[in-house]
Amino acid sequence: MNHAVYIYNCNDSLIQVHGKVSSISMDSCSKTSLIFGSIVASVELVNCQSCKIQTKGKVPLISLNKTDGAQIFLSKESATCPIYSSKSSEMNVCVANDEDYDEIPIPELFVSRFNPETKTLSTESEEI
Repeated sequence: MNHAVYIYNCNDSLIQVHGKVSSISMDSCSKTSLIFGSIVASVELVNCQSCKIQTKGKVPLISLNKTDGAQIFLSKESATCPIYSSKSSEMNVCVANDEDYDEIPIPELFVSRFNPETKTLSTESEEI
């Protein structure tokens, strides 16, 4: 599968991707919604504001970079999908249940502690 979708500078749009693709990247979009089926590699949002993405199939990885106001809707198949975020805020993930979605915020606050015995740094998220 070598089909990659690149979406750039869309505003107030709804985009649907039918079929299975390798990856989808949204760059510099605002108030844009993306609905897609299954993904082989990943979905990435970069420099986006107030965007929504929804998978109807399986997605192995979601990445959010410099994105504010992301709403992620995951199908039951993708409920365990890892979501990597960097320099992003106002992020929520909605996981499908039997009738609706359960909405969970993605943490923005982290606490890091250095352990002098093991000389390692541990980081955990803090709930507010």
